[in-house]
Amino acid sequence: MSWNSVLKPVGFAIALAFGAGVAIANPLVVKSSGPSAARFKPGTALADNSRITLKAGDTVVILDGRGTRTLRGPGTFSPEAPSTALAETRRAPVQASGTRARIGAVRGIAGIGDSTRNPNIWFIDVDKSAKICVTDPKSLTLWRGGDRAPATMTIASNGKSDRINWVQNQSVKDWPQSLPIIDGAIYTISQKGRPATTLRFLVIESRSTGLEDTASLLIRNGCQAQLDLLVETISVPGSAAEPAS
Repeated sequence: MSWNSVLKPVGFAIALAFGAGVAIANPLVVKSSGPSAARFKPGTALADNSRITLKAGDTVVILDGRGTRTLRGPGTFSPEAPSTALAETRRAPVQASGTRARIGAVRGIAGIGDSTRNPNIWFIDVDKSAKICVTDPKSLTLWRGGDRAPATMTIASNGKSDRINWVQNQSVKDWPQSLPIIDGAIYTISQKGRPATTLRFLVIESRSTGLEDTASLLIRNGCQAQLDLLVETISVPGSAAEPAS
């Protein structure tokens, strides 16, 4: 059985727009907190042979082409050290198609069947206000999780609006063509009985060649919700790394 056949029914593949190749760059800091957070800001590239010294209360999440892992202080860590998390995420398939590729990653057993988790970093969560990076503004997908009862939503921007209707159990829907995406514009999604969602779109050109490049792009442009989802999706349970000897 191929990984592709497993990912499709599970629905937890993430689609990343890449160039012709998939490269493994230096590990990248994608999250940090604690006393040493100022030294490890998101977007910081780390040399493979570097040593990361953390204090008690420090947490640093690093990402490379194999996945993510979490470093928790106190201790001194090596970005290149193998871990269970890296071994697991290396299974993710890479399938090239012309100048695009798809990298699929499974969240782990705990995530399978979880209808509250957005399955794709390029899907727009209709219930979450955010700044959204988009690479193809003419082809966007709306996603809703949790309760999938029939619903009517209104999307509005700059005096224009359109309604979209969801049927029972429908989780994805195309963005309405009557409301073209304008770079920097703000759009509001509203429905009866729920708080309105505010979205700001940033149209970007993606020439990413790996997970690190995609994460770096999201960090540079402030698309935090997509970055959080990317980090969560390519991590696996038990990803905490041990201090280097």
